[in-house]
Amino acid sequence: MFSLSAQTPRKDSGVDGLSRLVALKPGDKIPDAVWNQSLELNYFSGKKKMIKFSDLKGKLILLDFWSTGCPSCIEGIPDMELIQQRFQDKVQVVMVNSKRNKDTPERIHKRFKKYKEDFNYTPVLPTILNDTLFTSLFPHNTLPTIGIINPEGEFVLNSFASSITEDIIGDFLKTGVSNRFIEKSEIKNTARINTPPLVDTTGLLFCSVMSGYRENYLGVYPAVSYNKGSSLFQVGNYFLNTCYQLAFPDVFKGAQSSLFVFDDRINKEFVDLIYDFKTTKGQFWYQLYLRDSITQELAFDYFRNALIQRFNVSVERKKGVVAAYALSLDISHPLWKTNGGMYINSVDRGNESLILQNVPLNGVVSFIRSVLDRPIIFESKSAEGIDLRLPGNFLDLSIEKKIAVLEQHGIKLRPTQYHGEYPYFYAVSTQHTK
Repeated sequence: MFSLSAQTPRKDSGVDGLSRLVALKPGDKIPDAVWNQSLELNYFSGKKKMIKFSDLKGKLILLDFWSTGCPSCIEGIPDMELIQQRFQDKVQVVMVNSKRNKDTPERIHKRFKKYKEDFNYTPVLPTILNDTLFTSLFPHNTLPTIGIINPEGEFVLNSFASSITEDIIGDFLKTGVSNRFIEKSEIKNTARINTPPLVDTTGLLFCSVMSGYRENYLGVYPAVSYNKGSSLFQVGNYFLNTCYQLAFPDVFKGAQSSLFVFDDRINKEFVDLIYDFKTTKGQFWYQLYLRDSITQELAFDYFRNALIQRFNVSVERKKGVVAAYALSLDISHPLWKTNGGMYINSVDRGNESLILQNVPLNGVVSFIRSVLDRPIIFESKSAEGIDLRLPGNFLDLSIEKKIAVLEQHGIKLRPTQYHGEYPYFYAVSTQHTK
């Protein structure tokens, strides 16, 4: 299926120029020696194709660095295929498997044989194998990483896969402005242990501070570390939903996100953040430092209070009657039944279509709850996947029109009342918090 001879420079391919190349910085022109390089593109169907890299000049080139040992890389391939389909000849996505990954043809074949058996899925994008060229030009130390080259032949930046959306790509092709891409420099805490604090603690007796997403840091699990009588507690780059669940575990125990209820005084931006499990906008970093010993329990008390102060929102478990929607599926309707395939959850604003493919039912219900104004009741424990393709403007429709569109796809929502327990988010005045 594959061979690993693809990226051995040929004598006639400008190899002398390549030997003098150094890592590129954003804004640098791609050197002629690189454009002149011959590349072997390997397809997962078994096909191979030789090209000159210059054949891609004039397109937005997305180099998707991956390995067989990176599940999120493979799970993200269908999203990159959607980008390729949407923009066709304006964009070229090329997967890049680096030599340092030590991925053998046998290992690659075995990995994708499993995806073929489980999901009837074979990637359609081409990949470069055994790469040293692009790995050296666009250095990175975690996967997946997307290297971006603009149509003018300049290196834009290395990006997180999460900022490669149809909306952002379309905007970049129109304006050439790259500030919506999230730059991914070398990750500074690959081991995650002993991650440096958000705020320098030199000379401090105490600090409790919360910020948004911390660039180029992996997530840090909440735990107190002790050093020379001082305590440091960090919650690193966690989604807001997860932060609240960590801070209020008793409130969320056994509760489904589809049953979340929000006080009318809470703004839509907060609600959107609670249901954001993809973008860095929905991620936050918390640091507590105390020049003394502190228990884990007390550290979480400070964390909980910091959340309330940051967002002016607390949450409690309530029991009672609230307005809701009862969701039911029209079993005779063909549109929502899955055809299998890889999991896709591509529901970003600006997409040509919103696509959920082979998404578990509870995931679909959670998405629907995030775009409606009431909790959703659905009595099913089925793990069956669902396929759902909605129009690109779905997120901008009124509640009534969203419900009508969903019914056209066999998903019916009926106004009703929910009797039971639920997490209740409510607005607070920070001056009353402890």
